[in-house]
Amino acid sequence: METSENIKSYYQDYISIYKDETDRLKQFKTFIDKTESDQLFDRKNFVGHITGSAIIFDYKNSKVLLIKHIILQRWLQPGGHIEKTDASILDGVYREILEETSIAKDDLMLISPIFGKKFPIDIDSHPIPENPAKHEKQHFHHDLRYFFIYKGEKITEESENLKWSDVSSLSSQVTFLKLVKKIWDLLDIDLNTRLFYENIISKARTTGENYIAVVVSHIIPDTVHYLRAIDTIFPIQTIVPKPNSIDEKTYTIVRKDFKISHVCREDMAQDTENEVIRILENTNEKILLFDIGGYFAHIHETWPVTILERIALIIEDTENGYQKYEHVIGDSERKKQNYPFKVVSVARSPLKENEDFLVGQSVFFSADALMREDGKLIQYLKCGILGYGKIGRSIASHLLQRGVKPAVYDTNPLKRVSAFNELNRIPDRDSIIKESDILFSATGNKSLKIEDFRELKNGCYIFSVTSSDDELELEFTGEYEKQEVRKHIFKYSNENMNYFFLVNDGNAVNFIYNAVMGDFIHLVRAEMILAINGLPGYAPGKISTVPTDIRENIAESWLKVFEP
Repeated sequence: METSENIKSYYQDYISIYKDETDRLKQFKTFIDKTESDQLFDRKNFVGHITGSAIIFDYKNSKVLLIKHIILQRWLQPGGHIEKTDASILDGVYREILEETSIAKDDLMLISPIFGKKFPIDIDSHPIPENPAKHEKQHFHHDLRYFFIYKGEKITEESENLKWSDVSSLSSQVTFLKLVKKIWDLLDIDLNTRLFYENIISKARTTGENYIAVVVSHIIPDTVHYLRAIDTIFPIQTIVPKPNSIDEKTYTIVRKDFKISHVCREDMAQDTENEVIRILENTNEKILLFDIGGYFAHIHETWPVTILERIALIIEDTENGYQKYEHVIGDSERKKQNYPFKVVSVARSPLKENEDFLVGQSVFFSADALMREDGKLIQYLKCGILGYGKIGRSIASHLLQRGVKPAVYDTNPLKRVSAFNELNRIPDRDSIIKESDILFSATGNKSLKIEDFRELKNGCYIFSVTSSDDELELEFTGEYEKQEVRKHIFKYSNENMNYFFLVNDGNAVNFIYNAVMGDFIHLVRAEMILAINGLPGYAPGKISTVPTDIRENIAESWLKVFEP
């Protein structure tokens, strides 16, 4: 049973969210301040006692479940008194739901106003009339109301004492006036995303260990729930934002909740006094490093041993990051050294394929939009693609749908065969460089070097699918004069009258439009979070993958939430 201190903590968290309810909860505050723990839930305490109830919402039909209270003869939400055998108020609510509606806990998903916490949506103090038959004096119920989404296969049948009612019908009762607005606030456009991550949080297995996290992340709208989900399981010590993918509105939201450390990839290992190191030096827990692009690949060379020995797992997201870890692990083997960390990558996961296809789509969309702003139509231009991985392949597919037959080059001959089979042209690399009006760089591994820039067709537009330092050797373009000719478009020209246009300064073009991936992006992020479940099976000094059963479970959870 929960103590007075637990309830006071609930109150403080509640008021931090619903600041305008301080006056409304004065009676509840006085009650919990003056009442001992063993009297808080005692139904014989006729000053008052705490009860629990459930707002059960059928999301598909926008209905709430009500039961007919026999004594009060009113339609109310399920709930009642908390028994001594209940481990918590919420457990008491689950018990009352089962007794009064036959709905099992597994058919409910708790939605809290505080992400990742089992927290009530409303606290209401209301009088209960005297009941002479039970020798009960008039007293107060201080009701903690929890909000649930009903997720059962079959809607509970209505009966004489049970019905599904419109949410708006609650507004006719004074005790529910505040509650109705709160329900609609929770049922925002991000509800499905939240439901998914709440489900993922419940699946994380930490085997009793306390982990903390450092997260390299894009700061764009669809990352907020992901970051909060990580923080719920593994408290985030700091977030390292990818510098070329920061949406200012999202940044304002994120920095209110999290420490932000602007540390570039090179300084992560080379600067031995960087902010991430300083933060981790003041911690004792085991560490999880969530990576995008190999930020932590070389930290074993420079970071303090007191931090290195606590790193439990590095989780890498991208293909270019995979290649960086692959290189550093191979380099360690050549030096007869052991790479000390367990590394798991989702870059080549089947779940990632959905994201990669949509990345290609968003790159194509962004390129098409920018070319139109320049008065050019992509379908009438010669398009080349360097790299026929999953993203390059997606770009080619969308070009073909637009009637463009792109020229494709990949260093892997097997991929060139696939490109040809899928109706692309496969001329030699030099021809693509010299003849393309638009060039998509999609290798993640320095696809264009200084000698390539010199050979580009004049006026060629270059679109990258990843950060410029991974895709392009821009450090050797000093011979070129750089001029921003239009927002996001930079012209490079040299004294030999050679010029080209570099879009978004060589960084991923799709981030101009926030790189919207839809709901599929959450699949691979969930895989990164649940990578912890496979920790016992990963070995240091190699790149591991998340076990198939975990991936399948994620896919099943995703379908339950997002499938139309």
